[in-house]
Amino acid sequence: MATFKVAGVGEFPWARDKLNLIEAIELEKATGWRVADLVADYNGYNDPSGNRGAMGLAAFLWLAMKRNGHIIPFAKLAEIDAGDIEIAYDDEEPAQPDPPAEPPARKTRSGSGPRKGSSPRK
Repeated sequence: MATFKVAGVGEFPWARDKLNLIEAIELEKATGWRVADLVADYNGYNDPSGNRGAMGLAAFLWLAMKRNGHIIPFAKLAEIDAGDIEIAYDDEEPAQPDPPAEPPARKTRSGSGPRKGSSPRK
């Protein structure tokens, strides 16, 4: 759980691991970005130094505000100074998740004949 704190506006708790389909569609419509790209931008994956991206930050701030009843058009976020946004985490900021592991190699059958113990199809 995290909380966006916006000076002069309010505090907006955000469960980062929850996103329903309608919210995902709303984020994509509002930003023009795919949700996967917004997540990567928010997590800093798009920047070699790991800095959080502005679009990812804006998207999830907007979502947190909306979830907490502070509903504004996405474009109104332009009125918020980036320096007025703070993100507080319940604990420490979690470590970035490991990239997905490679899928296990697919076992292939060698030889061209039927398997031992199998009978030909009739």
